[in-house]
Amino acid sequence: MDIMRLTTLQSAMYSLIWEYVDRQQIALQALNHLRPDLVFFSHRTAADGESEDEAFLQEFIRLNRLYTHVAYNGEWDEWEYMIHGMGIRLIHTVTKQPIEWDAPNVHCFDCYWLVNYLEWYVAFDVEDEALRIIQSAYKNYQGKFRDFTFGIIDQLQRMGVLLRPNTDNWNKYVIVSADDYF
Repeated sequence: MDIMRLTTLQSAMYSLIWEYVDRQQIALQALNHLRPDLVFFSHRTAADGESEDEAFLQEFIRLNRLYTHVAYNGEWDEWEYMIHGMGIRLIHTVTKQPIEWDAPNVHCFDCYWLVNYLEWYVAFDVEDEALRIIQSAYKNYQGKFRDFTFGIIDQLQRMGVLLRPNTDNWNKYVIVSADDYF
């Protein structure tokens, strides 16, 4: 895969995906603050041996008892939050920016949640070259924004810029750093 072979539109989407993935750090911080037991549990893998099961379970129970009182929705800093499964959805209280993420991989994103973020971003008046390119290309597209975005995501996956993680959730992708190829 050669990042230099990306079209202007693909490069713009790649840039916006990186921005979104970077913003997921906020979701990780929120979940670590509100429910660190869920982040801890999300790191459990089937490859962990039986000898680690008891220690892992005891630590999870300890953490869970400390944080189980935290409401599944509320406010954290300048964000409204809703905890779901092993993840969290954040909505900025002023800008209404959405960020949604599932633990444990902060470099993994859900394509539907990315679309929600991009729809917000496109409607928000921001001076951003990548966003301007996406807005301009979408004006010429005959269809839904989701389909437009998914089409570019599919191209990026076929080029090796996005990978599917080892999961049963086909909505998930991992973005590949350009540094991995140089």
